[in-house]
Amino acid sequence: MTDQPLVSVVMPVYNASPYLAQSMQSILNQTYANFEFIIIDDGSTDDSLKVIEKYTDRRIQVYQHSQNQGVITALNQGFGMAKGKYIARMDADDYCEITRMEKQVHLMEAQPDTDLCGTWVAYITQHSKTITQLPVESEAIKAFLLWGNSIMHATTMFRRSFLLKHHLKFDQGFVHAEDYDLWTRCLAIAHFINIPEVLYYIRQNDQQVSVRFKALQIKNTQLIHQCQLQALGIKPTPQELDLHYACTRSELSQSVETLRQLSDWLLKLHRQNRAKQIYPEPAFTNLLKSIWSKHTTGQTHLGKRFFQLIGQNQLSLYHQWSHWQRFRFWLKCMLKL
Repeated sequence: MTDQPLVSVVMPVYNASPYLAQSMQSILNQTYANFEFIIIDDGSTDDSLKVIEKYTDRRIQVYQHSQNQGVITALNQGFGMAKGKYIARMDADDYCEITRMEKQVHLMEAQPDTDLCGTWVAYITQHSKTITQLPVESEAIKAFLLWGNSIMHATTMFRRSFLLKHHLKFDQGFVHAEDYDLWTRCLAIAHFINIPEVLYYIRQNDQQVSVRFKALQIKNTQLIHQCQLQALGIKPTPQELDLHYACTRSELSQSVETLRQLSDWLLKLHRQNRAKQIYPEPAFTNLLKSIWSKHTTGQTHLGKRFFQLIGQNQLSLYHQWSHWQRFRFWLKCMLKL
């Protein structure tokens, strides 16, 4: 046991009593046992503290706030108290596989250049489970950061020495997008990885941050987008910011004009990244191609102008097709099939 590196598990708690026992138990039952469990009760007004106090496991350390100070304060406090070689995150209304910590520690020990390790996740409700398969390799993770989170915060295990070396903390200026902000600040200095296995389960309900604070989360996410785009030498218009946000989150309207705007935007990103070399290639270009393909597949009913648009965009798979494939595509566009 003593030759295993210590892991510090940090879990903020605020009014999480309905699911807290399951969350705590999923940590206490881990097959990897050498950890300290730092729980920050952030001024809960329900029975959360009573649930916590039922556990007598010596690895648990409980800290109380007399008033709610917010998750960012709680996180920075917990990270500051951590003594482990690694810091693992946990949210109070989720749960994880009992092998999660063992698998993450094994990877971090085997790959000493990895600074942050996440996992795939499953979103669960009373009646369903939806698996999210995130990018695995560091280059693909970094490429997607221009649009959003490619690492789920609560799944992460950090190398504490990396955080200390670069004086990294969560920023109060990006409430409900503090993780995304931190990842983007790590873009040029960190090596990321996601374990391609569901080791974490996120409970979906109407009390989720993404539901209760959706408007603020979108606002702060777009602020982060704006900062990254400016680093690429782009000063986006409000319309471009909205298009950028939407193109990886929803379907755009099926019109040639909207697709032309998207084409111009993706090509601008492609040009600027070639000039600035911020996002790793070829992962970034491959992602641009994937976004373009997502919105243009099955749109031949838009006709001749759509065919011309596809031919003009160097990101189109059209340019990799055989003559026969191009002819069939042209014919479907002309017939608006």
